[in-house]
Amino acid sequence: METTQKHLYIISFGDSNKYRLITDSDAQHIARLDAYEKELSAYLHRLFPGETFAYLTTPKVEEISIAHADQYASYPELDDKALEDIKNLLKTELENREDQNELDSDAPFNDAGPKY
Repeated sequence: METTQKHLYIISFGDSNKYRLITDSDAQHIARLDAYEKELSAYLHRLFPGETFAYLTTPKVEEISIAHADQYASYPELDDKALEDIKNLLKTELENREDQNELDSDAPFNDAGPKY
């Protein structure tokens, strides 16, 4: 009888919180993260067409020994609810970045504006 070795991963997207993902195989976590990355990218492209989001949508993954799972029990699980939270956070992050870029372009010493 084959025993299944669980894998624990700590994952974040952009500046999101860290989430835990426990899977039975490497292939399972790769497929899940690939699907989440594609969903995040499609979501952000709908909201901010023409922008690039690799930093925000590419998961940062750290594998942790399953023996230490209890140390990460307080981390929220990476699931569909967490993905919705991540979408909202990344949207806010991009809106803030756009607002800051607009403020910077209105700066008094901006070379793009008229010279007085």
